[in-house]
Amino acid sequence: MRFKKMEKQSSFITQNFEDLHDTLTNKQLSLKDTGQNHRVINNWAKQGIIEDERSDQEKWRRFSLMDIIWLSIIDDFRSFGMGLPAIKEVYDHLVAKKAKRLEVNGKSLSQLELAVLQVFHDKGLRFMVTDSQGNAEILSETDFKSKTTDGSIDNHIVISLNRTINENFEEIAFAPTLDRGDLTKEERDLLDIIRNGNFLSIKARLKDGQITMIEGVERMANKKRIIEILNEGSFQDIELRQENGKVVSVHRTLKKKY
Repeated sequence: MRFKKMEKQSSFITQNFEDLHDTLTNKQLSLKDTGQNHRVINNWAKQGIIEDERSDQEKWRRFSLMDIIWLSIIDDFRSFGMGLPAIKEVYDHLVAKKAKRLEVNGKSLSQLELAVLQVFHDKGLRFMVTDSQGNAEILSETDFKSKTTDGSIDNHIVISLNRTINENFEEIAFAPTLDRGDLTKEERDLLDIIRNGNFLSIKARLKDGQITMIEGVERMANKKRIIEILNEGSFQDIELRQENGKVVSVHRTLKKKY
């Protein structure tokens, strides 16, 4: 099986594109940031799945954020039992400097670089899809669903670039974003509560299709004083659970009426 070559994408334009690209490709990280040791990195360089860009005067390897992402993908491939020759095929096609380049905003990008920049830009889902021989391409969510539906992709390994990036940049969320412009205030409030992460359950009451009340059960920190909790909400019920004379959990039910 051979995948179709990725077409040039010229529509990806962002105001801070150059700054983001430079940040991702700046080699300022050391070996300890890769999670690998010298033996593994040297072997991977020998096998041709990473490049050694050191000058004659440089003793230590330096890595970029893009390098870290690719090393994480190699780790994922290895966990699936993929051999180094197949990984080299992926590298030669999607990552290496000698691979097909895409001209975007005056920058020459590998297909992996473009896909990572797109994840940062629009947070849309991007998948690296490869067969056991290393024939690979990077697909959007729409293209991936289309190709799996029409049978143009056989047995394959799928790497979620969003998840790979998120695992390496924990402070940034790379899940697909939702356009909140069409949401009502009540719907935005409900979404914020869902994303808060502290609520055990959430209920919404509706009338004529409109939210009239949101009720959520929130897990509270045990060390917080009851008086502090009471002062934080206008409509709330407090539930304490006690074992052996100690408070082991505090839950409060918050209600917001519209």
